[in-house]
Amino acid sequence: MSKAANQRFHDTLLALLNGLMQRRENDPTYKILSPQEMLSIQVLGNQGPVNMSELARQSGMLANTMTGVVDRMVRRRIVIRESSPNDRRYVLVRLTDYGKKLHRQQEQFTLAAITDLLENLDAKEQTLLVELLEKVTLPLQN
Repeated sequence: MSKAANQRFHDTLLALLNGLMQRRENDPTYKILSPQEMLSIQVLGNQGPVNMSELARQSGMLANTMTGVVDRMVRRRIVIRESSPNDRRYVLVRLTDYGKKLHRQQEQFTLAAITDLLENLDAKEQTLLVELLEKVTLPLQN
């Protein structure tokens, strides 16, 4: 890729990230959740209860960082820790009803933001964009 193409990609990606961050201010969860808590709620809302190490891995955080995040969310009644029904030594983290409400709010905001971003593209262009983004992000996935 040429230097000009690299710069163009960089500038476009930065504009996308900045635009999404500005929109976040309209998300009802933005002022009450840290970015780490948002990621954790997203994982738990999509996966259901998971153990701490899996939550850390899927959220892209270190285990000791995740412990502090979960501790704060437990105090705020967003999540609870519970023993696995199969093995009492195995601790799972799951969303409370309040945490599920926050997850739904995040999902609604995200869906609206994506819809707005893609409205200028026809169906074929939307499919191509998603396929290209999947290809570009493949090396970033664990």
